[in-house]
Amino acid sequence: MVVKTITPPAAPLRIVLGGDEAGFAYKAAIFQDLEDDPRVSLVTDVGPYSVSDTTAYPHYAVAAARKIAAGEADRAILICGTGLGVAIAANKVPGIRAVTAHDSFSVERGVLSNNAQVLCLGQRVIGVELARRLVREWVGYRFDGRSKSGEKVEIRFLSTLPSCRHCLLVNAAFLKLSFPPARLTMVNNKPSSNYPNLLRIGFHLTYPGFHFLDVDAF
Repeated sequence: MVVKTITPPAAPLRIVLGGDEAGFAYKAAIFQDLEDDPRVSLVTDVGPYSVSDTTAYPHYAVAAARKIAAGEADRAILICGTGLGVAIAANKVPGIRAVTAHDSFSVERGVLSNNAQVLCLGQRVIGVELARRLVREWVGYRFDGRSKSGEKVEIRFLSTLPSCRHCLLVNAAFLKLSFPPARLTMVNNKPSSNYPNLLRIGFHLTYPGFHFLDVDAF
């Protein structure tokens, strides 16, 4: 008897786009491609909305990255002239891994080896058809935390945790992902009732299986 294993399709992605005027044309083309892609459930554009908008790219790059950090999006595509500046800006947001990639292999490894949520492209570096093809490939990749790359990504994640005395790393298996804090049932694997002076919890950053929470007071 032949047993065939069927892998269930990956969940559709929520993708946010951003950049600057130097990447505006590519962003518009890719936005339309993503809206037509059944593997994508939601496409959000944080700007710019006009080629005449000369707002500095870090504003849009950080806005897009923060949507991922807040759980409002799964991934982001950022486009400027080179794809370098937007990557630097997005990586300033805790928990975000942004990579610049202009070839198929780098796009693949950005997700499979590095669990990068943000793909950055340069409109002045590659042609629009290549950019569109790379995005189509990128949408199909999913990181596997059980792979050999899982431990490497986890080590890099832990090194980004801020030093503060009001920080908790909460296992998602014990956390009901809804707020206000009254809905938080377990903290550090203990009942939330063990922390009677818990005042407010703010979502800070995420890693597969864990949620880093900022706590005002105990």
